[in-house]
Amino acid sequence: MLKQSGGRLRQNCGHALKAGFWGNTRGNTLIVFGLLAATVVAAAGGGVEFSLANEQSNRLQDAADAAALRGALMAKDETAAKAAADTVFNLNLTDSGITPTSKGLTFETSGSHKTAVYTARAQINTTFLSMMGIKTLSIGATSTAEAEMRKSEIALVLDSTGSMSRDSRMTNLKAAVDSVLASLLVNGQNVWDARVGIVPFDTQVNIQGVPAAGIAGEFGETPYTYSCTGSSMTADRCTSVGTTRDLMCSGAADVAACKANARIYAYTTNGGTYRVFVTSYYSQNNGSCWAGYYYYNNCNYTVVSRTDYYAATTWARTNNASNSTAWPWADYYGRPNNNYAQYNGTITATPTSAGGYGSGSTTTIKDNDTITANSNLLGVGTDSWNGCVIDRKQPYDVSGQSPIASNADTLYPAAKCATNNLLPVMGLTTDIAAVRAHAQKLTPAGNTNITIGVQWGMELLSPELPFNTAKPYSDKTNYKYMIVITDGENTQNRWSTSASTINARTLLACQAAKDLGITVYTIRVMEGNSDMLKSCASRPEYFYDVTASSQLTSTLAKVFYSIQSTRLTK
Repeated sequence: MLKQSGGRLRQNCGHALKAGFWGNTRGNTLIVFGLLAATVVAAAGGGVEFSLANEQSNRLQDAADAAALRGALMAKDETAAKAAADTVFNLNLTDSGITPTSKGLTFETSGSHKTAVYTARAQINTTFLSMMGIKTLSIGATSTAEAEMRKSEIALVLDSTGSMSRDSRMTNLKAAVDSVLASLLVNGQNVWDARVGIVPFDTQVNIQGVPAAGIAGEFGETPYTYSCTGSSMTADRCTSVGTTRDLMCSGAADVAACKANARIYAYTTNGGTYRVFVTSYYSQNNGSCWAGYYYYNNCNYTVVSRTDYYAATTWARTNNASNSTAWPWADYYGRPNNNYAQYNGTITATPTSAGGYGSGSTTTIKDNDTITANSNLLGVGTDSWNGCVIDRKQPYDVSGQSPIASNADTLYPAAKCATNNLLPVMGLTTDIAAVRAHAQKLTPAGNTNITIGVQWGMELLSPELPFNTAKPYSDKTNYKYMIVITDGENTQNRWSTSASTINARTLLACQAAKDLGITVYTIRVMEGNSDMLKSCASRPEYFYDVTASSQLTSTLAKVFYSIQSTRLTK
């Protein structure tokens, strides 16, 4: 349209020049040159204004693109999506000088796909072009983004090593994670039904509190051989009461005192269920209080109890409940009811000796600063284990296969924690608020082993133990993603301090994740091996190279847009 208008203008000028004064060259020479000069200036200035208008049009289009993406991401709540899209649109036009004459978001729905369309128009006033009759230029932008309504499982594999303390990297990482997780919420609700978990890593991961891992009993429980003296208790009953006592005391501040002070009660119901109630106390708090069985206040002792139900035929635990409270003095909970008879004998627990996670090995604890052979990196007992594990034996160190009790190579070797700062893994959950709170506890320390982070990311997304809360890989309505964020070169694993050697293991783990159908994104924060991380990602464009930690929020937001299948289609 502008080109056509300009053409008419040149045609009219030609007629005027020819009819009015082109034949009388002597009297009108200065006028002719003056008009020509004005025309040349207008034309030259107009070209500049057209160029500036094109730049402004591009700026308007970028703002519309960002608005459409945000609207599509929040498409489940159209009112909130429209408000959010306008906010993003305005922010992207800050200092642009563009004042839109119209803007807005609309939606189109087809099946499981919802399309957000953001349209905007603006007028640009002209200076030079106004001399040619063109007082304003109209620019417009339309952006279409599509969001597929599908469920996602996301494992955030986060570098928690010492280098993350530099240049505000950890501070910005926490802020970025919090921002993108907040984007999943509309009015506090997880509208995408996304399930998110966190795998902090250094050279180890911490799995304290993780549920059962395919090994008998609870995760972290040490298998003991129990013997009971002082009564005619059978071996099965002895093992049951011993297990319940040790489980109750496993998290105590003073495990030895908890076990020594334990009182044990048990009875068999008419249905054959064997019920065990154990109670104990240990000194921990200061202060004074008054307490009863169900109520308490600030006290200088902690009283604990646990009730377990065992099937009389298989002797498997079928139900359990634990309780603890502060207490004013050395005392016990009262037994629940008179059905329970107290066991007054002595229980002796002898740890078994194997070599894997959950095995109860009593050999010397190995720490992360010591490179040793596979055969020497054995587990630790429940009483001394704080939740840290190291790489499994090869090739399981790069595999998503779950631990198998009968195959020692698949077990995770328990180890002394190399630092006291490594945050435990958090399994997949739809409770986004809980994930946000957990991520804020990240603390940097230790060396770098990206392989173990990726490997546990696979465990998090696996439908099998140790977590077994993920959807089956065969569920095509559910999509699995792993986001690896790191700022460092691999520096240490169970066997080596050679970066190239460890990188090879990392790439094998990344390939295993991709082979399982997990989409892998990688983000390099200022430092690290770009080539390796790019190869780790599912696609080259799924690798992001962040040159300043302040870019983490916008970079992670791009990843989340991609994860939600939110993409520009026009």
